[in-house]
Amino acid sequence: MRTPAPRRLFVVVLSLVAAALGCARADVIISPVTPDFATRQPPTPTITTVPPTATATVPTARPAAATPVPPTAPPTQAPPTATTVPPTLAPQSVQPVPIPAGATFTQQMVVTGEGGQIIGDGGYLIDNRVITWAALEGGHTAWVFDLGSVKKIGGVRVYAQKPRGGEPTTLLAIEASNDGQNWQPVLIGSGNCGEPQCDVIPQMTFTDIGFNPVSARYLRMRSGPNRFGFAEVSIAIVP
Repeated sequence: MRTPAPRRLFVVVLSLVAAALGCARADVIISPVTPDFATRQPPTPTITTVPPTATATVPTARPAAATPVPPTAPPTQAPPTATTVPPTLAPQSVQPVPIPAGATFTQQMVVTGEGGQIIGDGGYLIDNRVITWAALEGGHTAWVFDLGSVKKIGGVRVYAQKPRGGEPTTLLAIEASNDGQNWQPVLIGSGNCGEPQCDVIPQMTFTDIGFNPVSARYLRMRSGPNRFGFAEVSIAIVP
């Protein structure tokens, strides 16, 4: 039985391809693979120096300037309060009373004037002469008598001088003090001399003005709205 031509042709081509492949395989030298792990050096690592990254300097915020604190003002000191009158100047009746019969009168004191303009000399009030006198002009003035030490006082004896123009001699109050700063009234006028609580003192004669005894060093006579003149002033010291 004969093989058909096409099939024979296919077999021939297939044989030629097989022969060609066999020749090609015979020309290739196959070398065995030898492991090189023992001789092979590990690759040298490449160290790349990375330049430091410039660090951005963040400016530190400046602290806020301290708000200047104004200096603390020193504590306002309260104005000194009036010192209370020492116990030796206990409250006294301000009504005039007679000078005690056993009192003695002294002119051993220093005389000064407060307010107004002085005419004459304060020493004339204690020179035991009625022909010399001194006065304070202007009204609402005062004569102050310093006994030098604390004494028990029961009144005053005065010789009022008749001023020019016929003005009366007026008295608002008599006050006592131990320090010459803090005063307590021992007598307050009870009449009216053009203003209330103001007495008129007879002139050109001796007049006694008494009050309940008080222990004090200073005595002050305060005038009304008129000239305040005297030829003599003595203070009554009681036992």
